[in-house]
Amino acid sequence: MTGTTEAAPARAAPHGRIARILWVLCLIYSAIVLVQDVQQILWDLGRQPGAGELGAHTQIPDSLSGYVRVGDVDANGAFAKAGIKVGDRVRFDPVYANESYRRHAGDLVRVYVGTPAGPSLRTIVAAPVKPQPLTTEMWLGFAYDAATMLAAIIGAFIIWRGGRTTSTLLLGMGLLTYGLITYVPQLDVAAPGLYQIAWVVGVTNLFAIPALFYRFAIQFYTDNVGPVRRSEKAVFWVYAVAQLGAALIYGIAFYLGIAFPVVGTAFPLSVAASYVGFGLCFFYLIRGWRRSIAASQQRYALMLVATAAIILAQSFDYLTSVASAALGIDPNAIATIHEIANALLTGIVGAGLFAYSILRHRVFDLGFALNRTLVYGAVSALLLAAFGLIEWAVDHLLAIEGREKNALIDAAIAVGVFLTFHRVRDLVEHTVESLFFRRWQKAEQGLRRFVREAPFFTDSSALLRASARAMGAYAEGTTCALYLADDTGYARSAGDFDAAPPVVDRDLPVLVSMRANLKPAEIEDGPLKGALAAPMINRNEVIGVALLAAKPTGSAWRPDEIELIGWAAIQVGLDLHALKIEALTTAANELKHENATLRSLIPQRA
Repeated sequence: MTGTTEAAPARAAPHGRIARILWVLCLIYSAIVLVQDVQQILWDLGRQPGAGELGAHTQIPDSLSGYVRVGDVDANGAFAKAGIKVGDRVRFDPVYANESYRRHAGDLVRVYVGTPAGPSLRTIVAAPVKPQPLTTEMWLGFAYDAATMLAAIIGAFIIWRGGRTTSTLLLGMGLLTYGLITYVPQLDVAAPGLYQIAWVVGVTNLFAIPALFYRFAIQFYTDNVGPVRRSEKAVFWVYAVAQLGAALIYGIAFYLGIAFPVVGTAFPLSVAASYVGFGLCFFYLIRGWRRSIAASQQRYALMLVATAAIILAQSFDYLTSVASAALGIDPNAIATIHEIANALLTGIVGAGLFAYSILRHRVFDLGFALNRTLVYGAVSALLLAAFGLIEWAVDHLLAIEGREKNALIDAAIAVGVFLTFHRVRDLVEHTVESLFFRRWQKAEQGLRRFVREAPFFTDSSALLRASARAMGAYAEGTTCALYLADDTGYARSAGDFDAAPPVVDRDLPVLVSMRANLKPAEIEDGPLKGALAAPMINRNEVIGVALLAAKPTGSAWRPDEIELIGWAAIQVGLDLHALKIEALTTAANELKHENATLRSLIPQRA
């Protein structure tokens, strides 16, 4: 490493600021996506407050005129009342305010109808959306929307907790972009000026999905196997630019209601390009799985299957869209299969495996985000919702006459909730913790078991060696060195942490802070090699230090790990002090015995 020590921070600081800015922007976009998804679900269910509709659907444009053909008209809708029929050619004013544009009830919509005599202007009033009874098709649509939104929630969570690294940020953004149910801006941005910006963002989001998954696969390969060649990076950037160009053509075509010569709206072309991106993503994941070490192959396999499910779901999206547009197939004929397949692939297989691999096998270290407190809160919320649904079902499905009987039923439900909630919650919570946190629990149990057995060691050197092994095994198999205080500072006494120095100056800042607070401290930089230092304490005196290297996986220290290692170091320090006292007591007793023997010989000598 060349250069002065003063220059290094100056180079690193801008990169850190840029990373933080990108992380904040991704979090803001996560909130936008989730809000838009909620509004889209309400729109699909016909429950969006203040929503308006035109009672018609238009077809894909086939020219540069801006006119589109009306494909479906509701007999009681606003279009029918204005005299517009199926097959008429219409052009909205402004053009982007087409039938997919989200509008409020009562909004005035200007529409030009093509006639032999020329364009005829009609002013249409958007009618309020009337909630319809929930049908099977609507429930299937809701399942599809909910599964897609679940991917967005997981992506947002990954960005929130682990998005400071490139691979986690790319995976989070890939899931987030996939989780935007529709690129059409929703009701809260249905206003000139803001709508245009939201349209650009939505269309870019649509075309960014395969590019983000492709780039994530390259980065994941780089992190786990090694860097790729420059030519491979160049191929990715060519692909990204091509996707950006396709997004530009597609966005302009649908925004202006036109179709360009040769390429049309660029949608079929973009579908083919998306399959290329997904295929390259598969290529790098499979290649990384084959070339990674055995310890990483299980994590790679989980990521491969989870990503495959997301990609297959997205590919099925494109396939059904192309089939309905290019082959003239009625979209409703394949909507059921499409929605069921997408919900299963996205919500259960894809999102479930991502959650499982992150929580159980820790493909990415997201810190202590999903600890017992979060699990407790989530399980409690779900159980409360379940009990609430039971009460709702009883009120609406059982015919109960009389206020007194109704009050008795409510009282019985309340007592049932009181008696069963805590037991059910504890059972579910225990099951969830055993499923997701089993490895952490086993590691914690192992270290606690060692600490319980430590007082039965009879030799301090053996206790030191065993303590170093136990702490290292708990911290994912890292190396550990133990130091004991002497006249020069802290001398290394046990452990296999080869990079640890033989003697540590007691006035190093991290050790001074540790003596002042009597708590473990993470080591970020400085002359002391290691990642975590924990004090061994006798009363208020630091008699030794446990120095642990960084974890082999490169993951950060969780708060519960730091706390448990600190507790174990203190207990080992007390056991070492007890052995020292026992040795001193034994030596003192031997000296007393020897002294008494010598005193008994004095009269005889005299």
